[in-house]
Amino acid sequence: MKNTLKALIALKVLTAALTCILFTGCGDLVHGTNTVSPPSAPSGLTAGALSTSEIRVTWSPVSGVDEYELFVNGTAKAKTSSPTYTVGDLQADTSYAFTVRAHNEGGWGETSPAVTATTKAAVVPGAPGMPQNLEAVAPATGGINLSWNPVTGAQKYHIRYGLSADSITIEGNETSESSLWVGGLSNNTTYYFQVRAGNSAGWSAWSGAKSAKTADVASTTPTVTGVIVSPASVSVAKGGAQPFTAVVTGTNNPAQTVTWTVSGASSTATKFDGATLTVAANETAAALTVRATSTVDTAKNGTAAVTVTITGGGGTGYAVGAVGPAGGYIFYDKGSYSDGWRYLEAAPIGREFTAQWGAYGYDVQGTSTAIGTGKQNTEIILIFLRSTDEFGRAVQRCDSLSFDGFDDWFLPSLGELYLMWENLKQKGLGGFTNNSYWSSSQSDSGSSWYLPFSNGTQATTYKSSSILIRAVRAF
Repeated sequence: MKNTLKALIALKVLTAALTCILFTGCGDLVHGTNTVSPPSAPSGLTAGALSTSEIRVTWSPVSGVDEYELFVNGTAKAKTSSPTYTVGDLQADTSYAFTVRAHNEGGWGETSPAVTATTKAAVVPGAPGMPQNLEAVAPATGGINLSWNPVTGAQKYHIRYGLSADSITIEGNETSESSLWVGGLSNNTTYYFQVRAGNSAGWSAWSGAKSAKTADVASTTPTVTGVIVSPASVSVAKGGAQPFTAVVTGTNNPAQTVTWTVSGASSTATKFDGATLTVAANETAAALTVRATSTVDTAKNGTAAVTVTITGGGGTGYAVGAVGPAGGYIFYDKGSYSDGWRYLEAAPIGREFTAQWGAYGYDVQGTSTAIGTGKQNTEIILIFLRSTDEFGRAVQRCDSLSFDGFDDWFLPSLGELYLMWENLKQKGLGGFTNNSYWSSSQSDSGSSWYLPFSNGTQATTYKSSSILIRAVRAF
């Protein structure tokens, strides 16, 4: 019996030992301790912006863990038992890198690979909306052609680009058009682009990223060989103005942007506004030199000779009824250059719109009906409309107008509007209809002045009425 009992006890001990070895359920019987390995690094890590200050980070659950630790830009941020966490108190329009590790009885495991996300950009009141439908096309000759849908209220656009969707940090050019050619890029390389729209109130959020791969060509670096200025020789009256054009010649499509300067002038008022030279009424120099310098290669430039003439008998550089620098008709000449302008030019017929005056029921104080006050009226109304959160009104349509390098348009005052009717419409110039046109002159809180171009009789109507607009510029 004793031998049988001993055999039974030995069998139970052997069975327990085998169970420990096979199933690691009682390791202290065999090894003295029970060892648990740290967990593996979490996988499937993703991050997405919720707002200007929050980003949500998620990952795949890891079996057997009791908590996770989240790192932001390499610094421990929070511990959580859930495979998701919302990180707050972040800066707007800023990129952040996120990693996570898991913990169990064996300690902390390896850290996951990093993912990045960018918080949403802050919305600026009065700023235009974000550009839509950004397209990037790589021509065989090099560079990238970008285009996007025009944004209402935008005066300019700004480009940025980079080598990955998570690192778009290289500042690009600004443009007033809804397209841009980007040069100076590496061959056979994928670039990611974004665009935003801006006006006097601020910038929109950046658009979604769009990528394109540059062509694999021998060389895409633009090279400038010269600059041709037109007209090469011209006479300009004192107090007059003359637009110039420049063609930048070279290889690989060099940018056509130039810097305009004038030398030989005695008056600081003789200067360029864009590509238009204005000769001061008090200019004493008889000859000037106009120079256009390439922005790609500043060693390359072209020149033109200007002969300054005396305006005898009230003559001007532009006659009323002549075509102005922006392609519209000159409808007023005040006789001399002062306060930054001498002439008023109406926008061409293709730039005519219909809109409400806006600010119905509000007294917009400070507007005038006088000639020469349209630009100031427009600035006053623009500021007021921002407080009423209105968009697409008459002055806003004029202020956002930009074409052929001219973006200084405004809604004419009643006095200026009457001159347009008298000096253009009555003479069959400018393509005006017999319909009514808004002025920038308020009558009272509910109505503003307009002019029927059928008869030129000044009248008022409700600000909520949608009637025609013809923008003007002063130069």
